[in-house]
Amino acid sequence: MKIRPYWKSDFDYIKEWDDNDKTHAKWCANLLQYPLIFHEFQKYIDDEEKKWNQCAFTVTRENGIPMGFFCLGFNYDDNSGFLKFVILDNKERGKGFGKEMLHKIIEYSFASANLSSVRLVVFDNNRSAIKTYIDAGFYETEHIPDAFHYKDELWGRCFMNITRNK
Repeated sequence: MKIRPYWKSDFDYIKEWDDNDKTHAKWCANLLQYPLIFHEFQKYIDDEEKKWNQCAFTVTRENGIPMGFFCLGFNYDDNSGFLKFVILDNKERGKGFGKEMLHKIIEYSFASANLSSVRLVVFDNNRSAIKTYIDAGFYETEHIPDAFHYKDELWGRCFMNITRNK
């Protein structure tokens, strides 16, 4: 498993992993239309890069085929990062690849990007993601119940953080 910058051609893989509207909402908080449209996705990535120093990354198998995606924003004032849009190929879920991918992201954040901490927000009904984040060393810093409307449901937001060990 390797991390590399996102390439526009990766979109053809990513759009397949985002295979239903509920998964889509959990992944991007409906900041993007479902189903994904290339030009909208690309515009969002480009805008976030300019606005938040955010970079998009693809996680590949050893053979170079994409299997995951994430965005990492950089705050140079406090040397922190903000992780979002983490998604794994749905055919690979439940096999330990999410945990491995997260460890690679943390390693990249602290070793290569030299960040001191990384934050993220996850919906409280995304139990498997929360477990994976906790297992990787993230801890909850805040919980806002009923913060997001999805159809007739209300989802809470869990704010999580991990700090580099010195």
